[in-house]
Amino acid sequence: MPVIMLTARGDETDRIVGLEMGADDYLPKPFSARELLACVRSQLQLARVRRGTERALRDRSEQYRTLLNQKAYLAAIVDSADDAILSKDLNGVIQSCNAAAERLFGYPSSELVGQPVRMLIPPERQSEEDDILERVRNGKRVDHFETVRMAKDGRRLDISLTVSPVRDDSGEIVGASKIARDVTALKQVEVERIRKLQENATVTETRNNADAIVATALDLYAVVQT
Repeated sequence: MPVIMLTARGDETDRIVGLEMGADDYLPKPFSARELLACVRSQLQLARVRRGTERALRDRSEQYRTLLNQKAYLAAIVDSADDAILSKDLNGVIQSCNAAAERLFGYPSSELVGQPVRMLIPPERQSEEDDILERVRNGKRVDHFETVRMAKDGRRLDISLTVSPVRDDSGEIVGASKIARDVTALKQVEVERIRKLQENATVTETRNNADAIVATALDLYAVVQT
C-alpha cells in the first residue's frame, strides 16, 4: 500500500526525511481534493506496476533456476554416459567432452577442449572431417559411421560415430555433438570369427580333396583288379 505524506511544511529537508522514512510521495498543504485523488491514483498504479514487475522477476528467476537444474541434470547424464561425447564448433574445435571421451582417447579434458578434433583423426582420414563438417553445416546427421581414430598413446581405435548438428535458441546451427562408441573389441571378435571360418573352410577343402584323391585311387585299383 503506497504511503503519501501530507505536510504543511514546505521545507525540502523535511520532505527528504519523510521520503527516506518510507513515504512514496508527498503533498504540501494546501492541496485540493482533486490533487489528492490524482496523487493516490498515481501511486496505486505505480504499486500495481511494481507488484507485476516483482512477480515477473520471481517467475523469471524460477524459470532460470529450473533451466539451470535441467542443464545440470543433462550434464550429469552426459558425463556418466559410457559412450564418448564431444561437442565442437563449426570449425571443428572441441568445446566440451565427457569422462568417457577422456578414457577412450587418453586425454584429460584440459588437453582436448580448445583443440581441433583433427588431433584424434589419423592423417589418412583427415578428409572425413571435411565431409562431416559439411554435412553438419547443412543440418544433416551422420549416423553410425564406422571409422578409425587415434588415442594419445598412438593406438588406433575402431569406433562408430554419430554426429548431430547443435542449434541455438534461434535455430541457427552453431556446432555439433559427436558420440563415439568404441567397437575395437567387436571388430577383433569379427576378425577372429572370419579367420576361423576361413580356417575351417580350408580344412574342409583339404579333407574333400583328400577324399577325392582316395576315391580316385580306389577306383583305379578296382579297374586294375578287374
